[in-house]
Amino acid sequence: MAEMAVSFVLDQLIPLLKEEAKLLGGIHKEFADTKDELECIQAFLKDADKKAEGDNTSEGVKTWVKQVREAGFHIEDVVDDYVIQVRQRPRDSGCVALLSKIVHSLKVITHRHQISSEIQDIKFILHELQPLTKEQSFELFNKKAFQYEFDGCCPKGLIDISFEIARKCKGLPLAIVAIGGLLNVSRRLHSSIKETDSKWIAEGFVKEESGNTLEEVAEGYLTELIHRSLVQVSSVRIDGKTKSCCGHDLTRVMLLEKCEDLSFCKHINENGHSSLHGIIRRLSITTHSDDFPICIENSRVRSLFLLKNESQFLSEDFTRRIFTQYRRLKVLEFEVYSEVKLSNILHENLGSLIHLKYLSFMNLSTETQIELPKSIAMLQNLETLILRHEVGYKIPKAVSKLRKLRHLLGIRMSLFQLKGGIGGMKSLQTLSSVVIDDDDDDDGIELIKVLGKLKRLRKLSLFLVNEDHISTLSSSLNEMQHLENLKIGTKNVRNCSYHFIDLHLDSPPYMLQSLKLSGVLLVKLPEWILQHQNLVKLKLELSLLKDDPMKCLENMQNLLFLSIVNIAYEGESLHFHDGGFQNLKELHIIFLPNLNSIVIDKGALQSLKKFELSYIPKLKTVPAGIQHLEKLQVLNVRDVPHVELYPKL
Repeated sequence: MAEMAVSFVLDQLIPLLKEEAKLLGGIHKEFADTKDELECIQAFLKDADKKAEGDNTSEGVKTWVKQVREAGFHIEDVVDDYVIQVRQRPRDSGCVALLSKIVHSLKVITHRHQISSEIQDIKFILHELQPLTKEQSFELFNKKAFQYEFDGCCPKGLIDISFEIARKCKGLPLAIVAIGGLLNVSRRLHSSIKETDSKWIAEGFVKEESGNTLEEVAEGYLTELIHRSLVQVSSVRIDGKTKSCCGHDLTRVMLLEKCEDLSFCKHINENGHSSLHGIIRRLSITTHSDDFPICIENSRVRSLFLLKNESQFLSEDFTRRIFTQYRRLKVLEFEVYSEVKLSNILHENLGSLIHLKYLSFMNLSTETQIELPKSIAMLQNLETLILRHEVGYKIPKAVSKLRKLRHLLGIRMSLFQLKGGIGGMKSLQTLSSVVIDDDDDDDGIELIKVLGKLKRLRKLSLFLVNEDHISTLSSSLNEMQHLENLKIGTKNVRNCSYHFIDLHLDSPPYMLQSLKLSGVLLVKLPEWILQHQNLVKLKLELSLLKDDPMKCLENMQNLLFLSIVNIAYEGESLHFHDGGFQNLKELHIIFLPNLNSIVIDKGALQSLKKFELSYIPKLKTVPAGIQHLEKLQVLNVRDVPHVELYPKL
């Protein structure tokens, strides 16, 4: 951790040296000298961090590593404050003088350690803990297993089994805590892989590797943690990759203690908080009291997570303090219940958080729309912007100036005001989800056209596309050769005057793995879909296909998920042929009003694990050959004739 703290500083200094080549008063040289000193210290610290991890390490070494880590944090603060000052007023050499003083102190600490490390470390004797009594074991088990329900008490119906579980732990506190935690699933923190990756990147934990995006490198880090059993996979994607994960209860206590020792992160909830002394870099708050200790105000928080609490509302005073006191923030997750008019506070203060790299809003408030200020253009380091709100956000043209932005996610965002500048957002990898419909079709066409300049896009979701947009959309998609996930939705096709919408892709994105078309009238499956042999997921909705699509799709070897829903097919029968869909794992057939027959040949769908069949009013009988699906694990059937026959299969 000490080496990482210094690494963060170097990551800050190097780009600063490049961008500030004309610094006044010799500041450039001072920063350069500081960089050289830190690089030497960093190399030395790699070994010191390893030593500090050992059980037999002396308190002297641990104290020294802590001092170096805090000195690194202090230097990072100075650099960040310097950048803030540069934005506000002419450059001042005072920051550099302070920086030099800190680095000198860091060097002194290092030299002292090199001398003291020659002294033999003091070894501590570990005394074996006495086991708990049966009553103590039962009490501890109840506290962990029912921590968030039943007021921490064991329900009467579970007393006997709980006592037996506690007894089998033989009085060992760690075993009791671990088992109790495993049973208390309500306390697990599940995290989306994509958002976890983005936060790690914003924190500076992820280092560039040749040939890989930062997101791919971060996913590799997480995979390694899973292999080491430090985190658990809580859900997987259809292709077997991790979708979300959670903390492993068997290591949770150890990890929390390590976080406390390293001041890595602190947590505050309605039941209390961890120790708030020392430097606080990451802070998670799930209670919205205004009575937090003053030390939080003076801390050096870099990541702030405000998580929703349905019993408490965030006050206006505390909301304002977030945007005025935490000006060094790199990560801000704002997920709260609030009656505060957030738009006003953002207009006054958002532009001052110039170090932000990750910003996520899910404001559950009474506002009908949250308006982002023009000052958001000041957040030139922003890489991820997530906007979740039941009504929506008004996004200013200034967002197009965020040239480092990699991920822009919202709920049916209107981006017409960005059409003059969004083409310059070359770093964008995720754009989801965007509404194209407008009173002026020319605006929609112009917006879609500039999207073709975003050649790094990997995920794109567009809604309310109409017939006039199709030609331009096809041209833009032909330019997106890195696209992996595509969703396109049109207006309600049942009430429209046109009869055919299809994309004309001459060179479709060869990396495409997931495709959802909603309301795109196909009549028959186009060749460009069938060319995508890498396609893993396909969902068709309101496509009004006339011919059985299974014959065309059955030889797509990588297809694992297929969903034919909501009048995607208007025919009367579906036939799954022998040898078809050999790798398909999930099949969803939902609301096909004309369908009356499903035939599954022996040898078809040999890998199918989940089959959903719903709202098929004319289906004459149970699908013929369904008994051949030997690997089927889940069968969901509802609102079909003869539903009573399915449990007997």
